[in-house]
Amino acid sequence: MNRNSCVVEVWKLGDVYVIHPLRRGDYLIDGKLVEGLTLAQSPHRPKEIKRLIRNRVIKSYGNLSPDEYRIQLEHLKKEYGIFVDEDGDCIFPNLDAEYTYRKFQEQHPPVFEDVVEYVSCEIRECNIEGKTDNPFIKPLRLVSEDYKRIVREGKLVYVYTPNFYKMGQLVASNLGLKEVFDNREKMEPDEWDVPEYSRRDGSLKFLRIGGKFADYASLPPATGVIGTWEECYQRFKEHWQAIERVFKIGIAKVSKNPIDIGAEITFLETILSSLNDIQVKKNSLFQFRSIKKKLREHIERLAEKDYE
Repeated sequence: MNRNSCVVEVWKLGDVYVIHPLRRGDYLIDGKLVEGLTLAQSPHRPKEIKRLIRNRVIKSYGNLSPDEYRIQLEHLKKEYGIFVDEDGDCIFPNLDAEYTYRKFQEQHPPVFEDVVEYVSCEIRECNIEGKTDNPFIKPLRLVSEDYKRIVREGKLVYVYTPNFYKMGQLVASNLGLKEVFDNREKMEPDEWDVPEYSRRDGSLKFLRIGGKFADYASLPPATGVIGTWEECYQRFKEHWQAIERVFKIGIAKVSKNPIDIGAEITFLETILSSLNDIQVKKNSLFQFRSIKKKLREHIERLAEKDYE
C-alpha cells in the first residue's frame, strides 16, 4: 500500500457504524479529528474521511532559503574542487577545502517544520450484518479495539452468554408450564420454580416441576463462547436442548398418565446413576458407554411420549 494511500472500511453493526482504517493514523471524520484511529463508532454513516499526513521538511538553512543554500554550496564545491562520489560522499582535495565546507554547513544548519497534508480516503462499505434475533448471542462490537477479535475471516465475532434461568423460562413457556414465585411446598403438575438465588445467578439449581426436583445436575456447564455466529449458536443449541430435556423429564415424573411413566423414568435414572460408580475395564468401555447412551435415549423417549 502506497504511503499516501487511504482506504477506510465502514460497516453497519446494529445501530452504529464501525469505522476501520486499513492504516492506523490521525483522521478527520466529517471534520472531527480522531488521533491514532484504529476503530471508531458513529451513529451515522460518515460522509467524508481524510487522513492527516505529517511531513517534516526543511524550511531554511540558517538565514538562507533552501534555494540560496543550494546555490552557495554548489559554488563552494566548484571553487575548492570538491566533488561527490557515487555513494553521495564528499571528496575533498585538501584539508582547507574540507574545513571551509564543514564551516559553511555549521554556519547554516537546517531548520525543520512539520507540514500537514490532508488526503481524501476511499470509503469501502462492508456487508457485515449482525444477527440480533437471539437474546443470548450478541456481536462483540467494540469491547476491544483489536480488529482481529471483532472480525474473523470476514465474519463478525459474537459473544454467547448463557443464562440457564432465562432460557428455562422460555423452554417452560413453550411447554405450557407456569412459573411460581412464592416458594410453595405443594405445586400443580404444570407449575415450576427455582430459588431466588438461582434466578440471580442465572441458573436452574434446585429446579422443581410440579413440586418435585428435576435433574438439573445433568445440565452441562454454563460456559459461553466468543466466535462466529455459527459457533455461538451451536453452543446455545446444545444448552437449549439439554434444558428442554430436563424440563420434559420433570414433566413426565409428575404426570398423571395411567402408566406411571414418571416412576419408570425415576427407576431408569437410578440405574443410570449407579452405572457411573462402576469401574469398567478398558476393553469394555465402548460397550459400557453404549449402554448408558441407550438408557438416556430411552428415558428421553419416555419423556417425549408422556409429553405428547
